[in-house]
Amino acid sequence: MYKCEECSLSFKKWQQKANHVRWKHKKDKFTAAGKKSLVESIYRNNDKRYGRQIIETVDCPKCGSPFKRKYRRIEKAKKFCSRSCANTRKHSKKTKEKLSKACWNNPEFTKNMGKPNNNKRFSSKAERKLAETLGDKFRRHHQVVLDSGRRIDVDIVQREKDVWIESDGPYHFMKVHKNHNFDKSKLRDKEQNSHCLNNGILLIRVDNVKFSIQDQIHFIKEAISRWDGTGYVARLY
Repeated sequence: MYKCEECSLSFKKWQQKANHVRWKHKKDKFTAAGKKSLVESIYRNNDKRYGRQIIETVDCPKCGSPFKRKYRRIEKAKKFCSRSCANTRKHSKKTKEKLSKACWNNPEFTKNMGKPNNNKRFSSKAERKLAETLGDKFRRHHQVVLDSGRRIDVDIVQREKDVWIESDGPYHFMKVHKNHNFDKSKLRDKEQNSHCLNNGILLIRVDNVKFSIQDQIHFIKEAISRWDGTGYVARLY
């Protein structure tokens, strides 16, 4: 048996006693130089026991308070300082201004503004095919505010004229699934129709399931050629 002179504990092996003395009777396990050398060796050798851990101080995007995070890969890093901040999707006014400023200072964000394919993932395949066939005179995803105050995204608009094109799928004609609010979809279409009639806009609605792309193109071109500049809703249903 090997006995510790500091605390009178006994160990069967000498190595157990040595480890006990080394780690239990020191206030600082490492000196500043030794700890720095150990960390540098872990980063340099990419030790599998630790991985390439990175420690940094960042500001929480919700409350703005600084916090430290440690991670091995950036996609697994903590985004918020606490769970309460992470569980909410609302931001304070100060945080919104900070996020907005960061977006406008990002050259990649400003470079991609106004491109037709910015929101490609939010549209149907039929809508993308229709916009591609119409050509460069038309662009997709035009954000507008209706007279009712509702903010909507128009599928396709003509650049030079007040012409809106809606490529309507099954969601506009029936209740597709149990969570689909069909009444809300009908109200949105009704408000859009009224807005176009009151503001001199030509709104063309086409059924992208019932009619082919060629039939839709022919109907759109004919409706634009006959349009007299007043508010009108043309439907290919």
